[in-house]
Amino acid sequence: IEVLKNKKIVNKVLLAQAYIGLGNAASNNDDKVKYYNLAIKVIDGEPGNEVLLAQAYIGLGNARYTNEKVKDRVEWYHKAIKLIEAKPGNEVLLAQAYIGLGNVRYQGDGSDWYNKALELLINIAGTEVLQAQANIGLGNAVSNNNDKTKYYNDKIKYYNEARIILEKTSNVDNSLLAKACQGLGRNRCVVG
Repeated sequence: IEVLKNKKIVNKVLLAQAYIGLGNAASNNDDKVKYYNLAIKVIDGEPGNEVLLAQAYIGLGNARYTNEKVKDRVEWYHKAIKLIEAKPGNEVLLAQAYIGLGNVRYQGDGSDWYNKALELLINIAGTEVLQAQANIGLGNAVSNNNDKTKYYNDKIKYYNEARIILEKTSNVDNSLLAKACQGLGRNRCVVG
């Protein structure tokens, strides 16, 4: 990044991509926020950078960032959705924003957002981790409707689907797999 910034010929898109990459790789939210905001500063107002802006906005939402202009992280997801929802080819990014809205339980228990994400991802190769995240979210969102058997069966269905998806991937996300298995364990499920 220093090389990109110190040269007089600055490719703003490359610089923003680098900042977003650093934000994605950062281990703490303060660093994530710093890099996503730097990316936004570099490309904000520049036409043709909607996807990069959406990535930075989703990153800020995931980092739970708010400021004097954005009082709730839900707004970051809405900003991202507004930029990309009508443009084909952004289904994965749109699904990430929907999962973010599900995670903050925007407009209910989050299940509608997780289902919207799954609808987008179902036939897209390489989205197994996002599909598992949405299924775990659905497992967490199942509400008790006085039918204990249905309640537990629904939770188990979603957690088990996440487990199956993750166990089929070549580079399994162990922390996500652990969440799926914990969900199964909390609901007294034994899988074989």
